[in-house]
Amino acid sequence: MAATCDRCGVTLPPGDRHFVGGQDLCGSCYSQTATTPPPSPGEQGQRESAHRSYFYGRDGKQNGPLSEQEFFRAIADGTVKNTDVVFVSGWSDWKQLEAARALIPGLPAGPALESQPKKTSKVVVGCLGVIGLFVVLAIIGSIVDPPTNRSQEGTTATSPRGVTASPSSSRYLTLSQRNAVRSANSYLRISGFSRQGLIDQLSSDAGDQFSVADATRAVDSLDVDWRAQAARSAASYLKLSGFSCRGLIEQLSSRAGDKYTVEEATYGAIQAGICP
Repeated sequence: MAATCDRCGVTLPPGDRHFVGGQDLCGSCYSQTATTPPPSPGEQGQRESAHRSYFYGRDGKQNGPLSEQEFFRAIADGTVKNTDVVFVSGWSDWKQLEAARALIPGLPAGPALESQPKKTSKVVVGCLGVIGLFVVLAIIGSIVDPPTNRSQEGTTATSPRGVTASPSSSRYLTLSQRNAVRSANSYLRISGFSRQGLIDQLSSDAGDQFSVADATRAVDSLDVDWRAQAARSAASYLKLSGFSCRGLIEQLSSRAGDKYTVEEATYGAIQAGICP
């Protein structure tokens, strides 16, 4: 594949390729760089922000890349909702917009936040009543239906890639753990996750804030091909930036990266075609 200028996007002809500051530049962009004084720290932060790519996902569909201006406008007009998951180039994983607000300076509030109804004591009491009704129905159902009649439940056509339901274990999950399973499946529909990375996303203060025990129980109740997830993550990284074989494996397996095992990360890099 012919190399392109990282700044203006034109194809770089032989002999007109300049590598400056980690970027491949054409002669025109290189000459502008050579004659332009270095930016101040504030200007540098603005330029880095302007060159970031933004993505959002909902119901298993990924949208983007968007510029910062397009992304902020989509939030302001309600196109991107507070319950959607978002990803910014440079991040290691997807985050729910509500949790990501502290990480994106200047993010507009948007109608998704303004239109949220205030919770009242009546709403809380009503929710508790509904939950209690479902608990009673679940107990009655477990008495009436023999366990063998439910041995095939839980398999759906919308399971994320590399994931199948584990009905024999899901029957013993608490309500919180079942909700964590729903969140885990939502994340897996959007992006690749390692086992530890998914547990951290579900339990972190910037994520879904489940307890570590509930997040671990939920993730382990799913039958996930973690090597297939590593291949998905590897392919996503290669779409956003250039990586060497070793660099991609370290990104996938490091504690500051995706937290796959070295074996899973190596498999993912090989499947992505970056390693021989």
